[in-house]
Amino acid sequence: MTRFAGALIVLGAFVASGARSSDARACAVSGEKVVFGGPVPDFDADVLVRPPGGKSFRLTRVYADRATVQIPSTATGRTPIEVHNVISFSGTTEPLSYRVTQPIESADKMVKLYPSAEVRHATSDGADVVGAVVVRTPDETVAPVHIPCDALVLKFPGRSPDRELIAGDGTWWKPKRDVRRFVLRARPDDHAPAVTLAIQGQSDHADRLSFKRLSAEGPWTQIAREGFGVVATGWARASSLRQLPGAPDVSGSGGGPVPGAGYHGYTARNEKGYYLGPAHIAVGTTLFAEPGRQPWGKVEKDGVFVIVDRGDAWVGVLEIPGVEGPDVPALVPAAAVRRGP
Repeated sequence: MTRFAGALIVLGAFVASGARSSDARACAVSGEKVVFGGPVPDFDADVLVRPPGGKSFRLTRVYADRATVQIPSTATGRTPIEVHNVISFSGTTEPLSYRVTQPIESADKMVKLYPSAEVRHATSDGADVVGAVVVRTPDETVAPVHIPCDALVLKFPGRSPDRELIAGDGTWWKPKRDVRRFVLRARPDDHAPAVTLAIQGQSDHADRLSFKRLSAEGPWTQIAREGFGVVATGWARASSLRQLPGAPDVSGSGGGPVPGAGYHGYTARNEKGYYLGPAHIAVGTTLFAEPGRQPWGKVEKDGVFVIVDRGDAWVGVLEIPGVEGPDVPALVPAAAVRRGP
C-alpha cells in the first residue's frame, strides 16, 4: 500500500517484536542523526523489516534521531538495527562501519587510533570488537585491530585531528614490488606479532602503501603509515623496501547527512468519507502491515504523516517522516488519527 523512495531494513529484532538478538556476545553501538540511503547518506545501505508472521519489506532511506545496532560475532551475518525517530522500529541491514571515539592503542601498540577513525569488517568478541581500520581510502585497511566496544559509535560528531600524527626521519619508503598486502611486525623479528596493510581493487595513487621511516636496526627498518585518524607502525626487512625521492601526494574528502523525509504537499479531496492528506497519529500507536496484524513499528513522537482515509476502521499511511521505501505496508486505527497539518 505505502509508496516511498529510499534504503533497506528487515524488522523483528528490537522494538516492534520485542525479540532479543540470539547473539549474547554482540556489541551494541549507537549513533545520533544517522542517515541510511539518500543523496548524502552516512550509510549507503538498505534496511529490511519483517513483521511477525508477514513478508519482509525494504526501506531505501531512513533518518534516525538515534539508531542502535548489534555487531554480530560473524562477519557474514546481517546486523540487527533499532531506529528511533517519529516512529520506532527494528530490522536488519548489511554490515556497517563504525567510528572510534577516543585514542586507542592496539595490536601490540602497532596501531594507534584517534577519534573518528573508521572500523570495517567488524565482529563482536566479548567486550571487544575485531575489525579492519580504514587508512586513507575505503580500499586500504590495516588489520586485525581489537577495539573496546564502548569506544565505538555509528557516527562521530566531531572531526579527525588536523595535526601531523608522526614525524619520521624525513625519508619516505614503499614496498619494492607492487603488492596489495604488506606486513608490519611489532619487533625486528620474523616471528613477532604482525598487522597487515591491505589494498582492495585497482589503485595507482602515488600514496599507495607509502611509509615514513622512523629508525633502522641491522637488516630491519621501522616504518609508519599515517591515515585519517590512524597510524600503523612496525618493522619490515629493509630488503623489501625502496626509498622515494620525496613525500607522495595526499588527498581526501568527506560529506554530511541530509534531512529526513516528510510531508510532500498532498491536499485533502472534497469527497464524502474520503481524505488524502496530512495527519497526526497519536504517540504510542502501533503500525501494522495488515489491519490489526503483523505489527512492525510504533509512533514515538508527534510528526506529520500523509494518510488515506476512506471512512473505514483502518487508515493507510502513505508517508512516514524519516522513512522511505518502495512498498511499505502501514495501517493504523482510524481513532488514532487527527487530520490536518
